[in-house]
Amino acid sequence: MAIGGCVGYDEHTSTSADRLIATKLPFYTTWITPDARHEVVSNDLPQLTLAVRGYELTFKVKRSTIPNAGNGVFLSCAQMFDDDQLPFELKCGELLDMGSYAPLRIGDRRSEPVMYVKSFIHSTRCEEFAFAQKGSTDQLDITDDISGMLHAKAKRSIQAYINESNEKDDICIWAEHDAEDSVHYLLGHANQSQGAFRKSCDSYEQEVFINYGPLYEKVRVRKGYSFLPEDEQVDILEELRDEDVRDVLEMSMFSEMEVQKATNFLFLLFTEEPRSKFTDPLVLERALLCTAILQRTARRLFVDKDSDATTCQDNLTNTCKMLRKLVFVLLGMLNDGQGELHTLQAGGHFDELLRKILERQYSEEQLSKLGDFL
Repeated sequence: MAIGGCVGYDEHTSTSADRLIATKLPFYTTWITPDARHEVVSNDLPQLTLAVRGYELTFKVKRSTIPNAGNGVFLSCAQMFDDDQLPFELKCGELLDMGSYAPLRIGDRRSEPVMYVKSFIHSTRCEEFAFAQKGSTDQLDITDDISGMLHAKAKRSIQAYINESNEKDDICIWAEHDAEDSVHYLLGHANQSQGAFRKSCDSYEQEVFINYGPLYEKVRVRKGYSFLPEDEQVDILEELRDEDVRDVLEMSMFSEMEVQKATNFLFLLFTEEPRSKFTDPLVLERALLCTAILQRTARRLFVDKDSDATTCQDNLTNTCKMLRKLVFVLLGMLNDGQGELHTLQAGGHFDELLRKILERQYSEEQLSKLGDFL
């Protein structure tokens, strides 16, 4: 069993203790570090065991108690030394560090434009697992670039399998940033109204739940398990219908730096990875559309640049070359290597190319909402 490597982190504040008690929220919390931790993978699913205060807490992945929610995480508890069967207890405000949710790899910290285009080509699949970084537009991303689903290391992390609940009494997992802006999952009760967290020492396995807050509502609506009443979901559903249109317009307004970051990501992804790995044609089609938009945006920026800004011109020239090549690569992967789109790209008819791609992928209603963009 490995010695626990989680950070012990107290959130200090200049606010007096009396005032914290009087205002009730935010409640003062202390991060508790386990004495030891042990992680294994069995049948392709992770299991985590934490030793703390003479108790052994075991987290397992099983079928969730929530209908149609797939797997969830269940907690069981046993005493390590005594046999008096007293329950494990964390006082209200004591939160046990289960470990880091993200980042798990160096590449899990993503710039905003890279995350934007990655989410676009994967039809927002990645959004489900992403966390914003404090004081930055960058995001923490634990998904695979090719599939948009959890990457291999994240699949071996118990935190990724915890389900959501909107019942306050059920919520005992909290996602918080540490001092270095990594996201940790913490076990316990953070709100005074919940009282102490207790887990009996018996065979009962209790499912644990988290809640990601109101900013996660779009993901919930998209996945079909919103906590809002049906009449309040209407506006979000309408917003989601126009999401692809807004994405096109947003990418058309990228800055030079944003275009370069997005282009570098896409170019490396589709020119260095074996083509056989890309089995979803929708990902290739959306990547082609994304590349055509960036190509048009880069050329607009090139024209708008001051002719004396040599370095910027060189950067944009290189970016345009990469995008031009990438369009041909994606057309080849889509078996349209010598078709109409290839002819338009080869002839430098970039606006017409983009229009044709949009017509193939978007409905008439969506095209009408793009207005002057076309």
